[in-house]
Amino acid sequence: MRAIHGVFSCAGYFGYFAKRRCLSGGADKAVFLHNALEDALGKHPNVGEIRHIGLINAIELVKDPATKEPLPSKARTGYQIYKKALDHGLLLRPLGDVLYFNPPLNTDNKTLTDAIDRTVESFADVLGK
Repeated sequence: MRAIHGVFSCAGYFGYFAKRRCLSGGADKAVFLHNALEDALGKHPNVGEIRHIGLINAIELVKDPATKEPLPSKARTGYQIYKKALDHGLLLRPLGDVLYFNPPLNTDNKTLTDAIDRTVESFADVLGK
């Protein structure tokens, strides 16, 4: 019985979001966000790659982008940037030296741009670049 209830609950939530058009524009926002992150940090000397699936972006921190040599793990650079981002009012998700940027679907482009600016500030605070 729970499985059937779960299916109907899921369908109900989808209907709720669909009626309010909460999910519309998600693909456009994903492209906007990824391109803006690439413009802001893609050439940073400690960014090896910015990969994404939809609105979820992962910024890989490395010592050398050409070789993808990792940063010293004891430095915990991803965690240090995460802490600085919190100081700037932004929540990133660090997993080692990969920072995950995962905004809600209803975020507008102005807010995404502000979040990227805060990310760049956090990088500068920790890496000095």
